[in-house]
Amino acid sequence: MKKLSKPDLGKIKESISDISPLKVAEGIAFGILGAIMAIVMLILLFAINPELSNIVGETLRYTKPNNTPQQPQQNTAVAWQNNDDDNGYNGVDTRPLNPGSSDTDETVVRDPDNASTPDSDAAVSTVSNPSGEEDDGIVYKPLNVSDTDSNDGTSTPQQQPQNNNANNFNLPDNSVIPNNATVPDNFDVPDNIVGKSRYVDPDPDIITVDSEQEARQIEEAVGYGATGEGLDFDATYYPYYQFLNEDQKAIYRQVYANTMEYNSAFKPIRETNISEIQTIVSSVTYDHPQLFWLDTTFYTEYDYNGSVIKLELSFYDQLGDFDAARSEFEADADQILAGATGLSSDYENEKYIHDYLADKLYYKFNPLDQSAYSSIVRDYTVCAGYAKAFQYLMQRLGVPTYLCVGWGATERHGWNIIRLDGEYYNVDVTWDDQDPTTYDYFNLSDSDNSMHTRTGNSVYLPPCNGSKYSGLEGSSSEDYGVANGDAISSLADYYAACRDQTYANYNSSDGYAHFQLVISESLFNTWLEDFYNDGYEAGYLNDCEAAFGGVFSFPYCQYQQLDDGTYLIDHYVYIY
Repeated sequence: MKKLSKPDLGKIKESISDISPLKVAEGIAFGILGAIMAIVMLILLFAINPELSNIVGETLRYTKPNNTPQQPQQNTAVAWQNNDDDNGYNGVDTRPLNPGSSDTDETVVRDPDNASTPDSDAAVSTVSNPSGEEDDGIVYKPLNVSDTDSNDGTSTPQQQPQNNNANNFNLPDNSVIPNNATVPDNFDVPDNIVGKSRYVDPDPDIITVDSEQEARQIEEAVGYGATGEGLDFDATYYPYYQFLNEDQKAIYRQVYANTMEYNSAFKPIRETNISEIQTIVSSVTYDHPQLFWLDTTFYTEYDYNGSVIKLELSFYDQLGDFDAARSEFEADADQILAGATGLSSDYENEKYIHDYLADKLYYKFNPLDQSAYSSIVRDYTVCAGYAKAFQYLMQRLGVPTYLCVGWGATERHGWNIIRLDGEYYNVDVTWDDQDPTTYDYFNLSDSDNSMHTRTGNSVYLPPCNGSKYSGLEGSSSEDYGVANGDAISSLADYYAACRDQTYANYNSSDGYAHFQLVISESLFNTWLEDFYNDGYEAGYLNDCEAAFGGVFSFPYCQYQQLDDGTYLIDHYVYIY
């Protein structure tokens, strides 16, 4: 950096004395004249093009936008409450209200695959545990409207836990990054999960009807179809139904009943609009993975004066005979579930299904990849197929398991939430499907699940705060090619290894090097302290930055302790 010389005060005083009052006055006059000319020019420009004045006005009124994500608006609220005082989550979490629900704990067991539509005068039947067994006593009770937070009777859902470091990044607890790091997009996304998120949201074809006569003809031509009157759905296994108000629930039952009867076109049984229909159709598909013939990505609706007057569902025609496809689906599911015979706990059942699907499936796009059929009958699917198969099979085993939809890193993604002994956990079989199968996304709490962000009504699913069944499936240093006793045990050796690995793995197009190292338990605290003191700069990073011509660099590391006490450090070294 160029050194600044000390100013010469004598020369400065001499220069000031040379300035005469006449020159000062002359300068002021020219300044005023210039300002007047500029104002005249602006007036002429605005007169010629009035739009310029609007642009200037908007610029002057500009304020920084609010980037706080908005929660979906709901007009009711539900409390998720665990009655199991010994094991469960006993706090009350404000959720969308179900004003028509009672506080009954009664469960009527019924197989959802064989749920027929009762007559209008029939008693209410509850579609309950798909396994046909009684649940373990957890009931989701509705809050009273007076328990809501705002004047209009609405309530705000509890925000998902956030783990932010000094950079305000949402990172897991077992990760470290310099506080001054300026990071690119996707900087913390592991290579082995990139491209393994493809949940497709519904994309309806909306046909607007302008004529009242035409609208009446459309309504009269289709009718209501199967109304689903008399059906109800147990909150333990079908949470998305509980998030709807009474009119929306009526349409949900109608969509479910018509899908079961393969009837694609019908008039909504209650007045509704575009946004409500999308929420309702999604809620049915989220709750019922066994409805695999229903195309979750597309439907058609006819709108008149802002109301939906006809809904036309889309079924997967390539399945051919739907009854035959259902028989095949159920037979293959039974064969998978037979392998769980003799397992004594929900956790053992969960691990079996997790490992079975990870071994069976290949991540590959196909026309049925948003359905559970693609993953139970066939072997090729994407995240939607993994998650729906896991949900269906676990529910058949009597374990409450939900589909959760949102963002996986920066892509639309589906995963699961499971309840074990009254506690909730995140499970992502898709991302655990590696070679060999991993447990990196198996039974994580929300605070450890930073790569996932819930959206839509998935934000109202129970918070995942479980710990009893987290981290039980570990690995040792030998699984990462390090023989027992050969883990790195000194900082000097660690920095030398980082330098070598960065040189070997740096990709200039991506701007980073990715590698893993195993260090000894005795070195871990020293490594962590030195990281926070920026010891990596002199240790290896300055040399690497110079070698690759970078102007800024930083390491991002995630660590986990292995079963033998050593620590696996996952490195992303950015140089750009």
